[in-house]
Amino acid sequence: MNRSEPAIVNGTREVHPGLIMTGMELSEHDGANRMGPTFGAMMASGIKAAHEALKIFDSHEIVDGEVIGPKTLN
Repeated sequence: MNRSEPAIVNGTREVHPGLIMTGMELSEHDGANRMGPTFGAMMASGIKAAHEALKIFDSHEIVDGEVIGPKTLN
């Protein structure tokens, strides 16, 4: 249990352009133990996902709600 909580929080990431995986979905995706993480880890993972989303908004070109790709420098 002591290892599964940080694994969920630290593993929260964008797995496909515009798709951030967090919490139990991430646990299933990575094949991690589903019995260890608690609600606190799920909440912390969600907070990290929100920060990752903000980074994506700043670094990707988004048109009509769809992620087109990385912003190009003009």
